[in-house]
Amino acid sequence: MLFRSEYHLKAGNADLARGLFEKAVDSEELALYLPYSKDLREALVLEHLGRMDEAEALYRKAAERDILYAVLVLRIASVHPKRDELVQTFTDRVRTMAEAVKNGAKDQVIYVTKKGEPRYLEKVEAADVLPRLRAVEAGDDSKKLRYCYIEDLDLTGVDPATLPHRMQFSQCVIGRVRMPNLDVGQLVISGFVLGDFDVGKTWSGEVNKSIATPGSRFVDLTTRETVFLGRANFQDITVTGRKAAFPLTVFEGPADFRGSRLSAAADFRFSVFGEGANFKRARLERLAYFGASRFRKEATFTEVYSDPPVYFNSVRFEGPVHFDTCEWRRSATFENARFEGPVSFSATKVGGRLNLSRAVLEDTLDMKEVSLGGMDLIGADLQGDARFVDARFDGKVRFSLDDVTRARYLEDPSPLYPLYRDYQGDEDAEEPLATGNSYGVEEVDDLIARVQGNLSFANSVFAGFVIFERVAFGMPGKDTTAEFYNTQFGGETHFERTTWYSSADFTTIYAEELALNEATFHRTLVLDDANVPGRVTLTDACLTGDATISFYGAEIGTFQIDRAQIEDEEGRHRLYYEGCGTGSGAVPDDLRIRRSFRGLTPTDDEIRAACWRDRKSTRLNSSHSSVSRMPSSA
Repeated sequence: MLFRSEYHLKAGNADLARGLFEKAVDSEELALYLPYSKDLREALVLEHLGRMDEAEALYRKAAERDILYAVLVLRIASVHPKRDELVQTFTDRVRTMAEAVKNGAKDQVIYVTKKGEPRYLEKVEAADVLPRLRAVEAGDDSKKLRYCYIEDLDLTGVDPATLPHRMQFSQCVIGRVRMPNLDVGQLVISGFVLGDFDVGKTWSGEVNKSIATPGSRFVDLTTRETVFLGRANFQDITVTGRKAAFPLTVFEGPADFRGSRLSAAADFRFSVFGEGANFKRARLERLAYFGASRFRKEATFTEVYSDPPVYFNSVRFEGPVHFDTCEWRRSATFENARFEGPVSFSATKVGGRLNLSRAVLEDTLDMKEVSLGGMDLIGADLQGDARFVDARFDGKVRFSLDDVTRARYLEDPSPLYPLYRDYQGDEDAEEPLATGNSYGVEEVDDLIARVQGNLSFANSVFAGFVIFERVAFGMPGKDTTAEFYNTQFGGETHFERTTWYSSADFTTIYAEELALNEATFHRTLVLDDANVPGRVTLTDACLTGDATISFYGAEIGTFQIDRAQIEDEEGRHRLYYEGCGTGSGAVPDDLRIRRSFRGLTPTDDEIRAACWRDRKSTRLNSSHSSVSRMPSSA
């Protein structure tokens, strides 16, 4: 919908664009959980219309009535160019209000109701916190901690018997929180935490060289609609009840979840991590939702264990992110995610399908030594280099739709959305949130992956169905390689109608069959030492310009190749080693030469010698071919 809105805006149809932008804002999943005021909704619409000054004025107006929601909307939903400046202004105001209340002021308005009634920030002494919570538990609602200011909430050494089962702080401002090594029933916080929030493992002095205090143990833990301005420490905590809920939470400082054990459903949807997030060695024992969250700096998820599926749908990673050596027993979805920095999944195991459909990867992708039940990159955009080295894929691997499915839904791709969208909302929702085409899919060709950089599947094993139909490898004028060196294809392998601006490197592959029908090669096709007991088919494939082909040492049962594919209209052949050996086609930076000399810079004579060496006796071993005789140097 946003795409159509932007189109009409550029076309000068401002009223139509506004209507579509309003509908888009109202239909977003976020609107189900974070109800906007009219001013905040209008500010988001004005942003889409490019009217940033008016949007800023509305954010400032909204902050006068509800400063918490103004900060949440700015951090979670806004794309305003002055977003950071506005957040800083509003959080500074909260600090100023807290300081005034600390000094005895009673006129600091933290919230204004829809009826226009002000709610003033109330100072609560630390010694009165637990008595008031116990009074609430006994039924006295007048003692609820709401719109309160607590300078220092330190429960160190508190007798566990005195803790109420439920501790709730609603739209409060807390200077600092410390709850070490406690057994807590339910902790519910919303509002602002100005300083450090310590409920996890802490050290008396230098880390790993002083006495450690264990993290606390919770039945339920909720930080929904909370802004942490300092460090948030959840290291080694355990949550064993129904909720480990951190949605709509803004972590302005570092967020540390290392070693946390979340036996409850983990919910981080629409949360924002500002100064790095660390989930190293976390255990996610029930469903884990990170959908539409935002990581503004480096994020670490190494050694994370999950038993049920994990959802990273529509997440935005603005810095590097690490998913190395994870063990996800079932599926993991990163559909529609955006990776602006490098991402690595090295040595990670996924029992089910890893879904990266419609994801955008602007930097490098590393998946070395992964073991996956299956993988989808349907419609993904790989803008940087992608390395799937020494990987194993036990199920389907799809970079696009098969041609039969594509043809069936040419007119309307809407029924295809379950194919690439695993996330449908809460697991227990009565109806899915999405019932039509989404993630920017408006036609079936939106579900074809784009591979712009170097691609490598070297030494990898595909045990099942592999589909790259219609995928374009590389970009015109860019020197890249799509490398399937020593790759094993154990099931059906489809490269029909692909376009290769990259060099197509199938050196030493094994495949039962290899279909390259109607493919277009702009640089080179390398089948050296390939082992294909069945067929290699190049029906209607095309080699353009100076593109070459080689299949030195290949063992191919049936090679369906036409003379026009090894000889251009002027009679010049495309056999790489023939041209290389005579000097007419020697290319020092060709992948075959680089591989032969392993980083050394050869002379022209050394290149020609390498091209001729041991190739004079090469013959096409084919039981069926339209080529009756090949040059001896082929």
